[in-house]
Amino acid sequence: MSVAHGQNLIKHPSFYRTVAVMFFQVESTLFKVDIGSLQEYADAIKEIFSIPPTGPIDEGTESRPIIIQGITATQMDAFLTWLWHIEWRPVPPEEDILVAILHISHMWLVKSGENYAVHHIKNLGLHPARMVELGVRYDVAHWIEAAIPMLLNTPMRQLSDCHMAQLGIKIIGVITKAQETLEEHRKRLAHYPPPLNNYVPDCSTHTTCKHVWHDVWWKTIARAILHPKEPCRLNDCLDLIRNTSFSTMKDMCKAAAIVSIQESGSFAVEGQVTQRAIDSILEHYGLKKVDTTLA
Repeated sequence: MSVAHGQNLIKHPSFYRTVAVMFFQVESTLFKVDIGSLQEYADAIKEIFSIPPTGPIDEGTESRPIIIQGITATQMDAFLTWLWHIEWRPVPPEEDILVAILHISHMWLVKSGENYAVHHIKNLGLHPARMVELGVRYDVAHWIEAAIPMLLNTPMRQLSDCHMAQLGIKIIGVITKAQETLEEHRKRLAHYPPPLNNYVPDCSTHTTCKHVWHDVWWKTIARAILHPKEPCRLNDCLDLIRNTSFSTMKDMCKAAAIVSIQESGSFAVEGQVTQRAIDSILEHYGLKKVDTTLA
């Protein structure tokens, strides 16, 4: 089928783009960029270039490039590599490169770039302190929510100076207070066994059951809770109780004791303290809590 040039042509919806070359200077490096493609992804850049120019008419040319502050040439290289990468030549999954993409995408409101970086950074296995630092800096609340529980179970002495610097004094203070609250509760819980009901129907040896309950609690449960190196987490204590033999204690009494503990909420404190720590950090940095119901 032959078609004459220029007759009844339809502009392709995706591949009929305005091509406008501009020059950017980042540090001492010159970048020649198709500003049309950049505006397509970067809302902040699009908004800036929608404002009538007030500077020199040759601004953005090779002789008078637009100087960009707040980023490095290496970061700009990583961002443009992502922006124009193709499937068979993907962006290297390295921390510096992905964080650079996240940094510029966050600064220029490139949502697709932020989503790309956030998705791949979570697979790098970075230390929780680093994830908290990045979460605070780039408004990624769910990184903070995932990292704080791990940090609460990490003794401060195991954090390096680098990790402490990444967290900052505010977050270190929140974590330390939460750890002290949990430690105090653990000691109290280990020292004072949850009381066994004075009366359990159909148990003819309830006095013996009470003695066994206190004896095994101190010899097994309390020791596990107070273990100096690998203490049993409060969230795991109910499973420990269920799987521990209480000698001659009747099953009905043990079951009643577990129900009583569940109703008291003694072992739910860890989750409550953890959530308060997370909420305190998110509120301090003005971040919104992730709504898991929308997933």
